[in-house]
Amino acid sequence: MNKTLKASDEVKKLHRMFAALGEVVDVLDRVGSVEQAEQEAMARVEKLKGEADTLATKINGASIEAQEIVAAAKVKADETLGEAITEAHSMQEQALGELKAAKEDADLIVSAAREMLQKAEADAAAADARRRAADDELAEIEKKIAKAQAQINKILGA
Repeated sequence: MNKTLKASDEVKKLHRMFAALGEVVDVLDRVGSVEQAEQEAMARVEKLKGEADTLATKINGASIEAQEIVAAAKVKADETLGEAITEAHSMQEQALGELKAAKEDADLIVSAAREMLQKAEADAAAADARRRAADDELAEIEKKIAKAQAQINKILGA
């Protein structure tokens, strides 16, 4: 076999070995996409945690305000009997009704936030699973590259 044909065979072998690098680029792109999705999911989780904290603060504030209204109603009832007592009870019932309504609203919001948090956590888990799969696939490609490199070294050394 002449030198030109040998060189042609060697170049063909190198071409086949370096074709695996295209697969590595694809895997790296996929890993990057999975990491981006994971970061976005974590950001959503953090945002939902902040919203849950804000809602808890509002609930506490509403409870304190309701307690203040009840306390004011009791003072007024002590000062003026009869109508004042009736009015105080009315204010107390209204405050409790408002607190109950606010608590129901807050419970709905917290429930929705928890659902979004669970979804975000599920999304993060799915993204992590995809990342692990991509890592496994990258490891396989790295093995192929190592094998190709060994063959290249063997060819270059021969």
